[in-house]
Amino acid sequence: MDGVVCFVRSDGSVTAVSADSGKQLWQKRTDVESLSAPAVSATYKRVYFSNRFGRLLALDSRTGAEVWRTSALDDPGDKVQSYPPRVLLVKDAIVAMAGDTAFSRSPDGPT
Repeated sequence: MDGVVCFVRSDGSVTAVSADSGKQLWQKRTDVESLSAPAVSATYKRVYFSNRFGRLLALDSRTGAEVWRTSALDDPGDKVQSYPPRVLLVKDAIVAMAGDTAFSRSPDGPT
């Protein structure tokens, strides 16, 4: 993501490192476990993650500060163990998958 590599651990911690220097830029310990690979918005300067229960998490891509998060889905389906969580940006919408359930949200945050 624009010269920055994000490392995501299963415990919910995210570390951003400069691809050029290898220097740690920031680290954020979240309590959202099993995060997806990140989706990055240059427009909003955010990094978005999903987890297998349908939570979404937005971090500031420059500092790692939490911008917003959502609650888990009421019913993410019966395949939450079978499929890894995914999140991507489609124009101005966050599209995520939790198990066999797809959902979307605005990059501005939960409504």
